[in-house]
Amino acid sequence: MTTEKETPIDNYFAAIDLGSSKITGVVAQKTDEGRINIIACEQTESQGIRRGEVKNLSDCAYKINEIVKKLENHKALRDNKIEIKKIYVGLGGHTIKTQANGIKRILGGEEVTEATINEMLNECRKMRLENSETFEVVEQEFLVDGMLEYNPVGMTCDSVQGNYKIIHGKPELKGSLLRSFSKANQLEVAGMFISPVATAEAALTETDKEMGCALIDFGADTTSICVYYNGYLRHVATVPFGGNVVTSDIKDLHVTQDIAEKIKIKFGNAMAALETKKHIVIPEQEGKTISTEVLASLIEARIDEILDFVWKEIEKSKFASKLGNGIIITGGASQLKNLDKFISSKTGCDVRYASHARHIDIESKFDEDVNSLVIGLLLLANETCAVTKVEVDDDVVVEVKEEKKVAKKGFGTRTKRPVVAITNFFGNLFNLEENDENEKM
Repeated sequence: MTTEKETPIDNYFAAIDLGSSKITGVVAQKTDEGRINIIACEQTESQGIRRGEVKNLSDCAYKINEIVKKLENHKALRDNKIEIKKIYVGLGGHTIKTQANGIKRILGGEEVTEATINEMLNECRKMRLENSETFEVVEQEFLVDGMLEYNPVGMTCDSVQGNYKIIHGKPELKGSLLRSFSKANQLEVAGMFISPVATAEAALTETDKEMGCALIDFGADTTSICVYYNGYLRHVATVPFGGNVVTSDIKDLHVTQDIAEKIKIKFGNAMAALETKKHIVIPEQEGKTISTEVLASLIEARIDEILDFVWKEIEKSKFASKLGNGIIITGGASQLKNLDKFISSKTGCDVRYASHARHIDIESKFDEDVNSLVIGLLLLANETCAVTKVEVDDDVVVEVKEEKKVAKKGFGTRTKRPVVAITNFFGNLFNLEENDENEKM
């Protein structure tokens, strides 16, 4: 008798970004050079997610199923009977924070061994934080007899101290995320990485991390911050404000939520001083107009407020004065006109937009539809996520070799240097005629 059996397919990776405004799913392969070749990409409006956290398991699971089915229906997958069984995902949310910790060993003139380093790291991982769960522990420098060292293994000393950054957050963050995938047709999570760190993997270069930089990811409901210096991740934080608060402010000008979002996308300007005087005509509301100067002043005030929170987090890292490569911005809300200029004027830092183009294979499709987080997850992926259904004769014994797993799932990776620009959320959805005195929606 002939039946269909599932066989894992090498070099097929799947990742999903569960954003607060939209969900993006991608299937890709990696070239021999490590670049990403995107085979399929799908997007849908988000549901069940608020401020980066799963709030409704059923709604989120429904959207995950929707994305996976659409991905599997792409010709490249459908024709080869390829199904997605595992997926990589980012862990985000406004409760994610960073805490410094040091673990010390008295050696009395003995040699520092790899076992010593591993013991200190494991002790730090076991540290319990009140009302919080540890998601990742990132190594920093070491102190050998009080002197700074980056690799103390092999050195003899009286004492060695390992310095670490503990990334932690509300315990429900991880559990809710895993349960939503379990409800989504028993879809398995191949790996889970801290969203801001995965984004940095795609957005930043090793030079950025070495010279010092801050990556700011402006999302819909949240804005996340990563600070790097001397090659190490120094600080991770998320503030509970994003592009949606700007939309809400515009809505207070007596327009609908949908119109407010369109106005932000087409006419939004983060610097009132650089705005020319025009009036936006709202066709849906007869006689209704909005001054672009008023709009820009409103947006600038809100962005200024968000940046106050962001800069406080950068100062908490204690590396605000060491951002040699400045500030790199990404995310949907980063596409506000003149946002880079406003941030530079406020902070005194050089500001540029991130780009992940160097990670995308020249033959890849959908590169304009993916974002930094998805690319970062794919770069970190090491376990194939797809299977194919093949017809086999049940009378024939088929030997199936167990798949070799390269690394632990989840947060088990040890890395000193954890992940470019997110999709242009505002994009060119509308054409603005700059010379017109009155603009129509």
